[in-house]
Amino acid sequence: MEEISLASGKAIPAEAQVEAQVEAQPESLRDRVTKLLQKGPLAISEISKQLGQKQISGQLKKILRELIEEEVLSFTLPNSG
Repeated sequence: MEEISLASGKAIPAEAQVEAQVEAQPESLRDRVTKLLQKGPLAISEISKQLGQKQISGQLKKILRELIEEEVLSFTLPNSG
């Protein structure tokens, strides 16, 4: 199973950080996903679980797809060992 991680050497775009700081609403799903992945790679199912979802939501899939397209995230293979 593939895992997703922050793309090596990539930082969260400044615009995204500023938007997150400006918003007075609770932390966005996008921000929660990137925070989880700053700790290390996770399978999509584990991301969903840690977000408190019973199953992988369409919104989570959409956000992951956007972050991969923006090259903020990348797919990785889990360590075999």
